[in-house]
Amino acid sequence: MLPMMGDREIRIVEKALLDANGTPLRVLEWGCGGSTVYFPRMLARHGIEYSWVSLEYKREWYLAVSEQVKEDPNVRLVLFEVVGEDPWSRACRMDEYVSFPATLGTEFDVILVDGRKRRRCLLEVKSLLAPGGVVFLHDAQRRRYHCALVDYPDSCFLTRKLWRGTNEVLPRGSRMRNKILSVFRLRLGKYIPL
Repeated sequence: MLPMMGDREIRIVEKALLDANGTPLRVLEWGCGGSTVYFPRMLARHGIEYSWVSLEYKREWYLAVSEQVKEDPNVRLVLFEVVGEDPWSRACRMDEYVSFPATLGTEFDVILVDGRKRRRCLLEVKSLLAPGGVVFLHDAQRRRYHCALVDYPDSCFLTRKLWRGTNEVLPRGSRMRNKILSVFRLRLGKYIPL
C-alpha cells in the first residue's frame, strides 16, 4: 500500500523521516492510510527505531489499514469513530480526535496531518513538536487551511500540495525566501528547489 501522495511528496517525507533526530523516532499521523503502511516499513528497512501513532475516524478504513500493520508492534492505530454525525460536516467537532495526542505526554519528531479537521490539528501540533521537529500538511493547497500556517515561524510549500512547518525561528532572509518560493509553488504549480 502506497501513500496517496505524488512521488516527489513521498520522497520529501521519506527524507524527513530518515533525517529526523529522535531515537526512537516518534511520529504522529492524523488520517491513517498508505502512509501508515509504507513509511514504517521504509524505516524498518533502514534499521531506524520508531514509534508511529496514527489517528483515524472511519471504521472501514481503520480496519483495512490495521490488517496491513498488524505485525508491526511499533505502529499504533487509534479509532475515533464519528457516530450519528457526518464527519465531513463543519459542524462535526471531533474534539477528541484533535486533542488526543496531547494526552500521550510526548513530543513528536515528525507529524503528518492528512485527515479531518486539519486546521485545528495544525494548531494543536505547535505544542506537540519536539525541538527540531517537522510537521507536514498534505493537500495544503486548500485555502481553508492557510490561516493555521502563519503560526509557524518556518513555513514553506514544498510542492503545490505539500507544506512543511517547524517551530524554529529562521533569520529574516530565510523566511522571505520561503514565502517567495511558496507563492511560486502554490500559485504557479511550479517546483523550485530550496
